[in-house]
Amino acid sequence: MHVVQLTTPRLASIKRSMNILRNFTMTQIDLLAQLAHSKGVRDLARRNNMDPGGVSRFLSEVERVLGFKIAIRSKAGLLLTSEGSQVVHMASELMGHLKKFDSLGNVDPEFAKIPILNFGSRGFLTTILAGIIAKKDIKKNNFKMRFVDSSPQDTLRASLAGLIDVAVHIEKWQWPSSWQSKEAANLTWGLVANANHPIRSKTTLKESQKYPFIGSSYISNDRIERSTDVFPLRWSERRIGHESQTAFTSKAILLSSDHLAFLPLVTMANEIKSGQIKVINITDMQIIQMKLYLSLNQDRVSQKASNVLVSSLEELNDIDKELTKMNFKSQSSNEALQINKISL
Repeated sequence: MHVVQLTTPRLASIKRSMNILRNFTMTQIDLLAQLAHSKGVRDLARRNNMDPGGVSRFLSEVERVLGFKIAIRSKAGLLLTSEGSQVVHMASELMGHLKKFDSLGNVDPEFAKIPILNFGSRGFLTTILAGIIAKKDIKKNNFKMRFVDSSPQDTLRASLAGLIDVAVHIEKWQWPSSWQSKEAANLTWGLVANANHPIRSKTTLKESQKYPFIGSSYISNDRIERSTDVFPLRWSERRIGHESQTAFTSKAILLSSDHLAFLPLVTMANEIKSGQIKVINITDMQIIQMKLYLSLNQDRVSQKASNVLVSSLEELNDIDKELTKMNFKSQSSNEALQINKISL
């Protein structure tokens, strides 16, 4: 293992830079560092797949946080102020140290330069979309994705703080002008069980009460919470069996027991198609669907990356349509109950 020795002066220098720049993300610090060699706003935007307006907003936000001007804009380009020169030097110094560490395991410098987009969503959505997006060519589309599982509240908070570039969510959120949000897909929910489960494939809500349901739990503020869902029976009206946070864990429980689970069908698409898991058609309830939103930070996500993400959601939507048609033949999607207020 190669160990990088940091001398006391170098450590002190890094700590000083990190203290000044502690309110910024690494992406923002990297942009600051690039100001040292940038010809202007348009040049910085071009090199980072951003629009010039996004760079201008970024500079204004940096100046607001720091409390002083870092650059004077002119037709000739950007002229750093004396304070701005110090900040840019600190950013360059910090990024230089980090790149020395990165280079230790970097066998393809060009591949390493491809921008990383931070993707935030619920775990089950991340799992589904990661599989679809991973099939796309990284070099051709010029982006890599960092998938982050988080609660809806944490995803929104991180997005507004500049930590998340792409958010996929069920809730309809209000976004600042730098973000674009659109309805991208539908999610159809269904009651599922393993193929050998004694429950009939067409049954009633009352019949489902005879079997344990997989509960959905998560950690919040040092406590374990149980999520609500959109099944017509409240948790108090159901038998609560094992509980899990992820679709992977739920799948393992389903395949090994007589548990039932109410979840988006796309999370079990392969198992449903292969016959390992069956969908239970509840005759006294409507099909339940939710709209899925794709939200993008336009200052960070290129048009090419945006197109890939939109097509990935369209692919997910096609899978959802196929599963809905396959398992709810007697009911029309027009009869589906649309719900978009849920805490999972």
